[in-house]
Amino acid sequence: DIYVYNLQTNEERQITIDPADQKYPVIFKNFIVWKDYRNNNLPKTYLYNLDTNVETAVNFNSLYLDISDKYLVGVANNKIVLYNLKTNAIEETNVQNVQDYYGISIFKDHLVYVLNEDIYVYNIVTKQQLQITKDSYLQIYPDIWEDVIVWSDFRNDQSGLPPYSRKPNADIFTFNLKSDETRAISLAQNRQSFPAISNGLIVWIDSRNERDYIASYLLGQLDKDIDSV
Repeated sequence: DIYVYNLQTNEERQITIDPADQKYPVIFKNFIVWKDYRNNNLPKTYLYNLDTNVETAVNFNSLYLDISDKYLVGVANNKIVLYNLKTNAIEETNVQNVQDYYGISIFKDHLVYVLNEDIYVYNIVTKQQLQITKDSYLQIYPDIWEDVIVWSDFRNDQSGLPPYSRKPNADIFTFNLKSDETRAISLAQNRQSFPAISNGLIVWIDSRNERDYIASYLLGQLDKDIDSV
């Protein structure tokens, strides 16, 4: 089931009560979105408004979802689609063959995603696509905040192991859309994966010490990742 916890009031609230599985929740302001298996165990996307307590089923088959102040983004029929939260209309893009199992993210008018194992950004307003990484190594799990894109990067990996194990040498990189600067945030051994960014703070799962823990880095501080358990 899906639960939400209010950090200000310390109150926990149950959103779903169906006996089927509900997975992969994402929250933005008063909206929660998740994958729901209540319909004969076939995954469907549900959207919940915390202000109105209204639940809506959305026709997305994407494993990974994200949400912003205007759009819910996912993949349907092998193409990135947008669900407009204000008009309740589905808007298609011209972006196809996205590897959504490697993550998809939205911030304001920009989408980031993985295509052919590289990071791309798409401008919803101009309908322009920009390729961010161009080398032959795997770059996955992108996230975006303001003009900064962050992802997990395998350019320094020589292990040949699958990306979901702890041993591959995956690092954390960023790209600034304004300055066109690519920057390494963490070059530690083993895997650094599933990065997220908000308000200048980058967090990720770090496996450098043979166990998974949370590491963080605040943009603008010294060139040193700040680890916290």
